[in-house]
Amino acid sequence: MRTPEDIMAEMQALVDAAEAEDRSLTDDEIETYGTAEAELQAVNKTGNIKARHEAYKQPVLGIAGAVKAVDKKDEALDFAFDQYLRTGHASNELRFAQTEGTASQGGYLVPDGFRNKLVENITAIGGLQNEAEILNTSTGNPLEWPTVTSGHGESDDQADVVAEGAASAVGEDIVFGTATLGAYRYASTGTGNLPIKVSVELLQDAAFDVGAYVAKVLGRRIARKFAKDIIQGSGSGEPLGLLQGTDGTVELAGGGAITYAKLLTLVHSLDPEFRRSSKWLFNDDTAAEIEALEDNNNRPLLVNGLQGIEGSVSRPTLLGYPVVIDQAAKDSANDVKFAAFGDLREAYVIRRVRDVQVLVNPYAATGYVVYDAWARMDGTVQNATAYVTLEGET
Repeated sequence: MRTPEDIMAEMQALVDAAEAEDRSLTDDEIETYGTAEAELQAVNKTGNIKARHEAYKQPVLGIAGAVKAVDKKDEALDFAFDQYLRTGHASNELRFAQTEGTASQGGYLVPDGFRNKLVENITAIGGLQNEAEILNTSTGNPLEWPTVTSGHGESDDQADVVAEGAASAVGEDIVFGTATLGAYRYASTGTGNLPIKVSVELLQDAAFDVGAYVAKVLGRRIARKFAKDIIQGSGSGEPLGLLQGTDGTVELAGGGAITYAKLLTLVHSLDPEFRRSSKWLFNDDTAAEIEALEDNNNRPLLVNGLQGIEGSVSRPTLLGYPVVIDQAAKDSANDVKFAAFGDLREAYVIRRVRDVQVLVNPYAATGYVVYDAWARMDGTVQNATAYVTLEGET
């Protein structure tokens, strides 16, 4: 039995020959193409049946069992998607899966396994993505999300002792607002907005995990743009960035130098309620600058992580609080907010929409298959009182 790649190559050769001579396909070519197309469909169906048959052979254990039963529908969809990544030909299984969502520009929704790999690679870039609250939704409809700007009990006169049957004479309302979490479409692009490409020879190697490779590359490309937006974004046509969404700010002295005194001021400008779970966030250049600072007893302010007995390394700390490195934050030399301190999970929320899509375009004439992907995400500040920022002065 011929492989899908061989059949696709024959079909492409017929089309290429007609295009090269600027003519329509002949009757014989049309008949040959139809025969090859029928063979390709039969091969794909055979592969799907074999995948389902293997799934049927897997043991299904009871509650006491340690092995989870294989989902035969997912097994067939994974096989169909793998074939789509290798050939650009969408089988019926993949088309049927589209009933769960709407494709855009010819793309196809991805199975859970591929989506999870893509999200893992997106999360790996950008420190805030590992700290913020994550909201996963099945659709991208605008979502009104509650936000808090004040009224967290900062003073001791917001409650009092009252007599039986009496009413309190003091207090302050908690001020709630709303922010709309949308679903900005992040597309993977490279230099010149070109999609990634993989050679046909590499794709034909059965040992090559094309899904993992594509998820890795596309995830990185999407992640770098999204990571920057959730730190620096204006909130207009893009997410509202962490460093743009609070008025709680301490400014450096003229010249922009980070000092021990300013770091202490920043820590104590945050309400103690949030300090228990607080972390620092800044980029690696800022970390290097702080590493050179010492306290009044000549001890380094930033303490690098220590290796544990089992080889794990603890996170670096600054003034006793963990440090999160996020390269999307700007340098301290700029006249902008460049560092944050606070409860990052309480402060920021990230929305991810389930319908990740991938478009595959095979170009047999050049020997490459190219890939585009879209992921829909947004982020916003949900509690502006849970953190404070440090701003540079030039």
